[in-house]
Amino acid sequence: MVDRRRSRARAGLYAGPAYLALLERVAMNVRRLREGLQITQEEAAARAAMGLRLWQAIEAATSNVTMLTLARVCAGLDADCVDIFARATNPSSLPKAGRGRPRRRANP
Repeated sequence: MVDRRRSRARAGLYAGPAYLALLERVAMNVRRLREGLQITQEEAAARAAMGLRLWQAIEAATSNVTMLTLARVCAGLDADCVDIFARATNPSSLPKAGRGRPRRRANP
C-alpha cells in the first residue's frame, strides 16, 4: 500500500533494503535502551514528550521519524544519537520481543 502523503516516485525509496535496515536498527536500539533503563513504553513516551502510539511505531519500525522526533527519543532515553544508530555487534545478545503486555512493576 502506498502512503498517500508520498509521491509514487518516492514510494519505492521507503521499500529499499538500506532504508528498511536502518529503520529496524533504530527500532532495535530504541527498544534495547528503553529496556536497559527498565521503563515501560508509556514511561519512555512521557519522558520523550510524545504519544504512546508514536513510541510504539518507532519500536515496531513502522514510523519514518523526523530528526526532531529522534532528538526527543534521545532526550527521553538520556542517550546520544550514536547509540540510536549503532550497529549490533552481537545480534544474539539483543533482547527478544515478549508476547503481550509486560507486567507492571510494583510501586514501592
